Amino acid sequence: MSHTLRTVVTCAVAFGLMAVVGNAARETDASPVSTLPDTGAVDTRPALLQLHVTPGMSATTELPPAPDAADTSLVIPVTIKGFVYIPETVTVPASASVAWTNQDNAPHTSTGVGEAISALDSGAIVFGQTFTQEFDTPGTYPYYCVYHPNMLGTVVVTP
Repeated sequence: MSHTLRTVVTCAVAFGLMAVVGNAARETDASPVSTLPDTGAVDTRPALLQLHVTPGMSATTELPPAPDAADTSLVIPVTIKGFVYIPETVTVPASASVAWTNQDNAPHTSTGVGEAISALDSGAIVFGQTFTQEFDTPGTYPYYCVYHPNMLGTVVVTP
């Protein structure tokens, strides 16, 4: 399937899903619900990093030193809100994951640019949905939204 045809089909599906999900979110309590059983065990994994960008502050974040070998499930959040990726650039150690969550009513993507095109292709991420991608190979992965090409971001993976 050609890239253009795939984009058109993805747009059509995304807009259909956006209408269904958007209506359902407005008609119900759209707060996330945990489906994990309560085992009484304490979760010792590090909490997700939160970045609040204020005027005059850079939309870039650096991670703390890599976690010890016992915890290899590091997930760094990126929020899609106001037609921007927040933070715009994240730096993660190899084997970490980045999770993009769409908080806009419009669908978005996280699609690799250049050499990163084969490493990152989220497809449509609709309101309230999260796409998670693990990065194993050090390098710089620029990305954009196919629906809104002015939306740009970068994942920098360190060894």
